[in-house]
Amino acid sequence: PEEARSTLDWVEQGGTLILVDDTSPVLGASNALLHEINMQSAVYTGTVVIEHAAPLQPALDQPLVRSPQVRAGRFLIPQRDDYAALLGTSDQLLVAGVQHGNGYIYVSAAGYPFTNAGLRDPENARLVLNMLRRIPRSGTITFDEYHHGYVRPPTPTVAVTSSPWGWAGLYTILVVALYLVLSGRRFGQPIPLREETQRRSSAEYVESMADLMQRSGKRAYILRHYHQQFKRRLARPYGISPQTEDAEFVAELVRIRPIDEPALQNVLRRLRANQPTEAQLVAAIADADHILAEIQRR
Repeated sequence: PEEARSTLDWVEQGGTLILVDDTSPVLGASNALLHEINMQSAVYTGTVVIEHAAPLQPALDQPLVRSPQVRAGRFLIPQRDDYAALLGTSDQLLVAGVQHGNGYIYVSAAGYPFTNAGLRDPENARLVLNMLRRIPRSGTITFDEYHHGYVRPPTPTVAVTSSPWGWAGLYTILVVALYLVLSGRRFGQPIPLREETQRRSSAEYVESMADLMQRSGKRAYILRHYHQQFKRRLARPYGISPQTEDAEFVAELVRIRPIDEPALQNVLRRLRANQPTEAQLVAAIADADHILAEIQRR
């Protein structure tokens, strides 16, 4: 601010100031000179720039300026009434003039016309010559191009670490991150649910296998399996081989101990059925269990 006021004191004594600023305050500190002369700038659009502009009054005529190429992404918003609208479009002001004491200030939101590339356009060269004609023939022209070495060009990193908006964004991210970390913190090992630790019972396994066998229609397979188990349980106490044929097996068993031979033959035949119904399967197994129970009682 002190340098801005010092510059304006020089203008008030008769100097001519050409103030060009097309940068956003978000990417750095705001221009104190613009603030002192009650001028602001705003973004034209996020994606489109103003390519050409035209004089807004017959003040840029020595030499005559028609339509310079400005390539402007910002425009001026004056906060005062005593200014001259010099260059712009029908709805946006790009270059304005302000009388300040005995001097004059040109304010431009378009930086391209004053660059080396922009000055190659004859229209831009005429625009600059119109501004310089206020300087007396013996006057001195001073260039203040601090961005050519005294300051780094604006970058996202600089914008975040050197501006209030950047500090606010970092602070917000830090607070949100701490909240997420602390709100999701555990106080110990998670306790597993009862369903995760409870082991299944043997009855549940048997029921599941029986349900699978029933749905797949494996009744003959169940009978053959039970036929083998039935003969093994009969043969185990007497040392008889359960792999022998049924007739030979029954004869050997009858020779060792008294048993209802016809009933045993009938059960063994029914346990070898190829396509039994569920009722036949249940009845055959029930009769076999009855024979085993009778043998154990004797």
